[in-house]
Amino acid sequence: MVALPPKHKFLFATKFYDSFANYLTGTSNSAVESNYPVYMDSFLGLVDIVSSICTIRIPYSVDSLLFTVALGLWVPCKYFSEILENGNLEVKDILDMFEDLRVLSDLLNQVFNGLVVSFVLNTMLYYSIHLMDFVLAPSIIDRLVLTICLVGTTGTFYFAAESCANIQQELTAYPVGLCGGGMFTLDYSLVISVLNTIFTIFILCVQFQDKQ
Repeated sequence: MVALPPKHKFLFATKFYDSFANYLTGTSNSAVESNYPVYMDSFLGLVDIVSSICTIRIPYSVDSLLFTVALGLWVPCKYFSEILENGNLEVKDILDMFEDLRVLSDLLNQVFNGLVVSFVLNTMLYYSIHLMDFVLAPSIIDRLVLTICLVGTTGTFYFAAESCANIQQELTAYPVGLCGGGMFTLDYSLVISVLNTIFTIFILCVQFQDKQ
């Protein structure tokens, strides 16, 4: 995910089609020009369009997927937290519900473990560099898309962190939440660390631009 282009750019030039077409039309070898197949132009254009669509959709699809996963984990955690506050159920029923939450959390982490790591890294690197685009982006569409991305990313962090915060302190020995590679859990402490990293790199980038 880190190698992908900025999400607010709708068109992603692969240069594959342009480079190949320039080679065929600009070469001094007349044999190449005369043997240039007519269908090749349409084929390379189709390849360029498909690659552009895939490049655009991949980061948005991953962000939307993790937002849905975080929201899907937050809803039962919120319900469980309300039950703990009300104290309407017996201890056995509460423990059974908590065990179900642990199973749900473990299953989600087995599937999305690596994706959460790439999401956190991509968020830090992307917004550290492109946060200035809110001011410098010449197009309103670019700012709108960047705002939508920021809202979605913020929602993912919020619901993932709330999933952990909604569980009472006595249950923290068995944390429920989205984990990344077994190295961290998406809770509020991680959110603060990510924000500190983003703004630190952002300030360094601004200072570097001022010196130039």
